[in-house]
Amino acid sequence: MTKNVIDDFNAAFRTHDPSGLPALVAADCALENVDGAAYTGPGEALRFWSALAADETLTWTVEDVSVLGDQAVIRWRFASGGAVTRGLNLMRLRDGLIAEATGYLKVGME
Repeated sequence: MTKNVIDDFNAAFRTHDPSGLPALVAADCALENVDGAAYTGPGEALRFWSALAADETLTWTVEDVSVLGDQAVIRWRFASGGAVTRGLNLMRLRDGLIAEATGYLKVGME
């Protein structure tokens, strides 16, 4: 079940169609974005992800998904205006819905 939820979540970003996200994300989902911003109020994570998924200026590519029980690690990259960014999300499901997510970015070494 976890893999199916995560695959559907990723598809929303790849296709720029967030309409399926409400069926995947718990209303009280706690999200810490890659920039450290926290989205913890009712529906806040869903609103943030929906806007991001709908943004057609971004191209999302999933590089790998690892699932263990109710947890998943998604390694991804996105491109915007020629710049490519890589990162990962740590996700935890509860009752078949995404309940917690934390995002991290890969930063270059100088």
